Amino acid sequence: MTVDDPRRLEDALRSSLSVKTVRTLSSVRDYVGENPVDYPGLLPTLAVRDVNLCPSDIHSPYYVDSFANPSSRQSLLLRTDPRCATDFTISTSSDRYGHIWVGDRDDLALVLGRDPSAAATNTLAHGGAVSLHSAYVSAGMLSIDWWTAKQIRDAVPFVRETPPTRSATISAVLETTEHPIDFGVFISPSTAKKLALEATPSTVLAALTTPASDADLDAARQATAVITGTVSGDSVTIEPGPTLFAGPLAWGLLALAAILAIASAAVAIGLARFDGRADDATLASVGARGITRRSIAFWQALVICSLGSLLGSALGILPAFALGLPGGIYPFTPPWTQITLAAIALPIAIALGSWMLAGAPLRTDRRMSVA
Repeated sequence: MTVDDPRRLEDALRSSLSVKTVRTLSSVRDYVGENPVDYPGLLPTLAVRDVNLCPSDIHSPYYVDSFANPSSRQSLLLRTDPRCATDFTISTSSDRYGHIWVGDRDDLALVLGRDPSAAATNTLAHGGAVSLHSAYVSAGMLSIDWWTAKQIRDAVPFVRETPPTRSATISAVLETTEHPIDFGVFISPSTAKKLALEATPSTVLAALTTPASDADLDAARQATAVITGTVSGDSVTIEPGPTLFAGPLAWGLLALAAILAIASAAVAIGLARFDGRADDATLASVGARGITRRSIAFWQALVICSLGSLLGSALGILPAFALGLPGGIYPFTPPWTQITLAAIALPIAIALGSWMLAGAPLRTDRRMSVA
């Protein structure tokens, strides 16, 4: 769709969502549909060096026949290869997404959700490119190839038997992201002008101050539909981030583990203290102070509890880690906060409780010896 004034979309988002920042982002066209006969110009394509290709790509120097079998060990190991982490980068088939974005530092910051690094800011300001995917950067440089629309349709750039109509190489820096982002590279407007790249407004992106509800999303779609004329209902999409479905469950399991740990620790520490009555009598006989008994109770409880908690936590997460290894069933993101509380904080809390409850004065029983 084409909107004459993208600022109307920005205003529509501001009126329906709790917008913190909203900007219109521009990209360079690199796809013209299934019938490119009517498009006489050249289309730019980000070049991917052979060494940066996913090893399963037939053009990769690391390609082996076993990659043809997706269940082979070599194919399963590709799950951890950053070159294969996303299908957004151009590889073996034509892509319908815009890859070259033209904007300033604030545009890049909005996409990243944070301030760009100093290297990215400096590169963008001095005519270079900031890439969000490692596949595009090689030895600090990035290449752009120009092809006809028909060549793009026929996947000629990916057969690599025909040289491009035009090529250019500029300096580039990689900006790492926590998760793959569907934006290829960013260049400044002056760099785009120098390379004769024409960018057009293509996306209105906003950062929200608070998460949007379903009602907010419906309101935003209605407000933008009046401008875009769409009736499909998907003119606005919201990325809420990964769903923390295990958050409440993890805290519930932590509470259950704490109850079981405190109950079992009370039994174990009680038995240990009962067995140590002779030691208490010995300490009393030599005039030891109460702080001595507290210290013994603290370290005794800490050793008893921490040994079990550390071993239990390690043995508990190992199977989950195994499932997340290449060839595993699911990826595994450990709830480190709950694991740390269960493995470290809980034993320390129990040990402190033992220290406070071990404050009874030491006594020694005396018996008179009758000759």
